Amino acid sequence: MFRDSIPGINKIFDNDPPKGSIILVTGSAGTLKSSFIFSLMSAYLSKHQNEFAVYTTLEETKENHLNNMQSIGIKYSDNLKIYDIASFKSDIEFEDINYYIHQKDYIDLVLRGVFKFIKRNIPEKGNRNIVPEKKPCCYALDSLNALYDLAKIDEKLIRQKAQELFLNLRSSKITNFIILETAKESDLPEHYLADGIIELGMHKDPSGVKRYIQVKKMKAVKHSLDPFVIDIAKGGGLTIVNPLLDHR
Repeated sequence: MFRDSIPGINKIFDNDPPKGSIILVTGSAGTLKSSFIFSLMSAYLSKHQNEFAVYTTLEETKENHLNNMQSIGIKYSDNLKIYDIASFKSDIEFEDINYYIHQKDYIDLVLRGVFKFIKRNIPEKGNRNIVPEKKPCCYALDSLNALYDLAKIDEKLIRQKAQELFLNLRSSKITNFIILETAKESDLPEHYLADGIIELGMHKDPSGVKRYIQVKKMKAVKHSLDPFVIDIAKGGGLTIVNPLLDHR
């Protein structure tokens, strides 16, 4: 999944995380969190045409999201299924809206949207007569902040709800990416629940501001702990350059 996806990423990862891992991608606004995950998934699918993945964006429509990705040259794979905020709101119309108003809990509804993709039947290419059940290779939630805002979760319930969400996603046995926007590093409940944490941030020095990527933890994976500069390549798409220290 990670290896040979984004140019330069092999400098960070020696191997891929096991299936079923939940990887938290954190950072402030504008640090390429969505772009990073979308690039990973698209690159993987371009080499595995018989697989598919699901990307849930609760912050914008599919069209807007794709426009943002295309504006920086990130290629889109048809095997990447996007479940957007418009689809989410459409699903709500078919639910008992009074239940959700009283419970103020949308997590089950989001999970239902996720697992309808996981359980759906996808026909294999070249054999239209056989329609086997097929899981996605990976799933992304963009973002946990937006989900919490929709759910209007009380602060004391956040850890409980995060545990429920992570447990359900981990049981799917697929690789999961969850975006969590944070102003600065802190001890959040989600950090302890995740199998991996990738931080994307901005570093300011006399030469200017640079975006960086740093793996904080990743179970069962040999990886670098150093922050690396991540940027938009001249020809489009993302590229990971050298360690941040080399650019100071």
